[in-house]
Amino acid sequence: MRCIFWNIRGIANDKSQNRLSKLINKWDPDIVGIAEPMISPDDLSKSYLQSLGMSSCFFYNTSPNRVPNIWLFWKTTVATLNMIHCFNQQLTVEIDGVLLSIIHAHCIYVNRRQLWMDLHQLSLMNLPWLILDDFNAYLSYSDKQGGHRPSTR
Repeated sequence: MRCIFWNIRGIANDKSQNRLSKLINKWDPDIVGIAEPMISPDDLSKSYLQSLGMSSCFFYNTSPNRVPNIWLFWKTTVATLNMIHCFNQQLTVEIDGVLLSIIHAHCIYVNRRQLWMDLHQLSLMNLPWLILDDFNAYLSYSDKQGGHRPSTR
């Protein structure tokens, strides 16, 4: 099974949709995870997904008072995905006895603690596990690209 993940930083514009289309056409993934789509799932054209060979149904996480920040698409030919866990920093499904987690971790370290607790609980299922992620963690300022410079406090 082929999977791709991209922190797209906005899917509503033509440039992002064209780039996503090119990635899907080039790599022919069965499953696509995106982080930071920055629009409501209802605002994405179902015909756009279908034109990419993806199901018009897809999973997304919910976040209080904001649009979902993780989406998961799959080809129409993929077996049924079962939602296992969904939270503001991750979405985990089971497909053919394998766990697949899409992670978009909070930028602030202490806010990632719940994510680590959730991942530990998922590990207890003792299934093969694929994690596609953006942990929002880096070793030095030179590793960081885009966004605001982190505070030193």
